[in-house]
Amino acid sequence: MYEHTNQRGQVMVLTSIIIGGLVLSASVIAGLLMFFQLQQSNDAVTSGMAIAAADAGVEDALYYYYYGITTIDKLPSDTTPIGPRTGTLSNNATYSASLWCVEADKMTAVSCRDNDKVYGFRIRSGGKTQDTERIFETFYATKFN
Repeated sequence: MYEHTNQRGQVMVLTSIIIGGLVLSASVIAGLLMFFQLQQSNDAVTSGMAIAAADAGVEDALYYYYYGITTIDKLPSDTTPIGPRTGTLSNNATYSASLWCVEADKMTAVSCRDNDKVYGFRIRSGGKTQDTERIFETFYATKFN
């Protein structure tokens, strides 16, 4: 009878160790999940900043084409892009954007000086902040045939 009670104490210690291990494991898993959630939310913020910078690059390229170039002589005479236009936003995100004039048939680049062939603009803009980079490539039609 004395040995039987001694074995019960060993089972109780073993059970306490197992339950403690389970609680510790659950705490570690919860901590890791919390860490990854925080990291994802930080990535979403930097991604949003990079997207805003890329959008600013698109706007800057269009603004420069319509208002920054005052004479046709400043337009490229070949199919090279206008740009790259670069800038830095107040949140230290940067952008770089280039604009090509394109024709309607094959959407290939043409000289921006040849107004009869220019159907629209192709703009490629990249925004970057910290380790995150986002790129927009878009087309704006200026003539409807």
